[in-house]
Amino acid sequence: MKSRKSVLTTLVMLFALAITPGCGSKDNEAGDSGNNTNPNNNTTVVNPIVIDGRETCRTDLVNFDDFKTAVSNGEFINQQYPIVVFYVQKMRKRGILWVSSTSSSRISYDNGNLTHEYGNSKEAVRDALMDKLNDSVSSRFLDSGHFQFEVSNGDQYEIDLCSPIAANPLKFYDKSANEYHNVSPYWNYYYY
Repeated sequence: MKSRKSVLTTLVMLFALAITPGCGSKDNEAGDSGNNTNPNNNTTVVNPIVIDGRETCRTDLVNFDDFKTAVSNGEFINQQYPIVVFYVQKMRKRGILWVSSTSSSRISYDNGNLTHEYGNSKEAVRDALMDKLNDSVSSRFLDSGHFQFEVSNGDQYEIDLCSPIAANPLKFYDKSANEYHNVSPYWNYYYY
């Protein structure tokens, strides 16, 4: 019953968002200069994000520095539908078991807007991911364009360029809260 209620709530929310008029123009989403300033650490991002995403996954990314450059360039796979909802399951460790505590969602629209814990644009999400990548102390190659890394405070992240930017990070372990966040696998994403 609870699952049905959350699905209905999500559908009502999506309907309300669909009938609300948007603001701005798609022409200005990436900026005109190609240079953006990250307000979190005042660094300049030289390459504008690939707003519409890539049609195919990068198969040549096995080096972590090349991977970071691709994330900075926004070379994530293009989402296939106008609205995509990604479910984020949060798990807490109880003894030797991981128990579901809460869930949330990220929503991505084909006009570049997002509902994401890192911001409401692809650029904001990319900049937050770059902050994490630039703070990495170790990394592990999982697959081409797919890395897991640990940052200085012990938190761990998993980013995959073969998933849309709104799905990332696919996995996140919050060491201080002992909480694990997992985005539903690609084949379980909900398309509208």
